[in-house]
Amino acid sequence: MLDGLDAIDMIVRDDFHERRGSGLGGARTDEEIANHVWGPFRFRPGIDGASSNGRSVATFALPLGEGMKFAMDPQDPPHWSTHATTDSWAKEYEGQPIRLLLRCRKAGFEPWTVPVEVFPEAAPKEILPRQLPAPQLEADAGGGASEG
Repeated sequence: MLDGLDAIDMIVRDDFHERRGSGLGGARTDEEIANHVWGPFRFRPGIDGASSNGRSVATFALPLGEGMKFAMDPQDPPHWSTHATTDSWAKEYEGQPIRLLLRCRKAGFEPWTVPVEVFPEAAPKEILPRQLPAPQLEADAGGGASEG
């Protein structure tokens, strides 16, 4: 019986699966590109054991029927971008889902992965973008995620 999950690794996926450097002189490396979260939100670094780039949070267990909430921040364009601004980045990703990948483990079962897309709730207009309360995502023990 699946009465919960022993371990869940959760990462933010990029807006599409195959981003790479061009290999041309002066271009960004594959590592630099992979280190940036290409999407509307990232986990808040340092909170919930989140990585410094906001790509992942610390591994966690989840009993059946329970959920977890995670702090997230709007993502900025890459620091090397000469044309994208915080506003243009937000407009580009407006209405787009947060793409997550859950890697789940339970004793007695082979590990499995679950890709999930969640849509953050709209923030009240009177709150400035960088002062937004972080969207709260709940991962449930069934392997899915939902908004909190």
